[in-house]
Amino acid sequence: MDLFKNLTVLSLEQATVLPYLTYRLAHDGMQVIRLEHPVYGDPNRFVGENVLGEERMNAYYLCINAGKKALTLNLGDPQGQKIFHSLIQELKVDIFATNQLPRNYQKLGIDYESLKALKPDIIWLGVTGFGPDSNEAAYDPILQARSGLMDMTGEADGDPQVLGIPLPDMGTSEHSYGLLMKALYRREATGEGSCINMAMFKLPAGAIHMNFSALALCIKRVTVLFIWPWVMIGSGSPWYLKKYLNPLTNRSMKKMMVG
Repeated sequence: MDLFKNLTVLSLEQATVLPYLTYRLAHDGMQVIRLEHPVYGDPNRFVGENVLGEERMNAYYLCINAGKKALTLNLGDPQGQKIFHSLIQELKVDIFATNQLPRNYQKLGIDYESLKALKPDIIWLGVTGFGPDSNEAAYDPILQARSGLMDMTGEADGDPQVLGIPLPDMGTSEHSYGLLMKALYRREATGEGSCINMAMFKLPAGAIHMNFSALALCIKRVTVLFIWPWVMIGSGSPWYLKKYLNPLTNRSMKKMMVG
């Protein structure tokens, strides 16, 4: 897409949530450069079949990283950080994204304030499991369990089940895509960059919220029902209480721990 061909994205990424987002940006025509540690790299490189016969280029990695360039850089080394900061300026990076834990931002020299000092109009995106104040790591199945989303999948009287697609991962990617488009529009209008913090937990929690709120609107008798820990909705129906208030998170997490 010619509209975005002059935009550059630098992304310190791994796993699924952020690579899927930058995959979409690459297909929009942006120049996407992903950064990885020179030794460990992205663990997704080892997932799936080795269809190309090339080391660390397995199928699952390929399907969400096509169209990107890649660099290895040790940001734990001061020289690596110096190179990284020079890339921000020399490549005139428009968007920097990372799914590192917040405790690593300043340690690696990738925090918003440091990059803003180098390029004032940069758009900075940090994707985390539970927000910038939490250093708890999170992968898609954990978020499905913690939010109660797993409890809504499978047989009615059976154990919670993992969804057939990584909804928290992909939903976060899609939502972040929209926030980046908004930030690009804001920069075009004002000349200012943005700092975006995106918590993956918002997506399954929001899905639970919408599902129960919609269902509550279909029930005539309305009293107060508490869905832990975000939403107050209405219902006076015993079957509803029995079916849906069986503590979602506890059942789902139990399945995660024993499964």
